[in-house]
Amino acid sequence: MLATIILYLEFFLNTYQGCSKALGQFPKILFRAAINRAP
Repeated sequence: MLATIILYLEFFLNTYQGCSKALGQFPKILFRAAINRAP
């Protein structure tokens, strides 16, 4: 039972880290797009 909880926690943390990494990249991508679009 405890092992299952730990497994779920690990999975949740890994997913959370992945999501925050993706969110961290998002502003950079928007910024680049804005620079490329500027005349």
